[in-house]
Amino acid sequence: MFGENKEEGISPLGKIEALIRVYFLKFESCLQELKTASGRYEQELYNLGLSNLAERSHNKSTDTTTLLELYKPYLRSVKSLQDAIKKYAEHEFQ
Repeated sequence: MFGENKEEGISPLGKIEALIRVYFLKFESCLQELKTASGRYEQELYNLGLSNLAERSHNKSTDTTTLLELYKPYLRSVKSLQDAIKKYAEHEFQ
């Protein structure tokens, strides 16, 4: 993206989705939450990249606070899935 032409492999989210759909349907709602948050985060980063390209010509740049605010909903979704898996494992493997 933005000048880089590199081949992308299977995304980590795709791998997680495959595992959940085959083995752990119990986590489907967490997966949907994560996919939604991931898509929004990716779209916001893309929009931010476009914005930064335009702003560079005016000597402006995005601060780290903006990036952290974009990341928080995604991070909450990851944490939610991690917590659900941990709770499941504690119950199932004791």
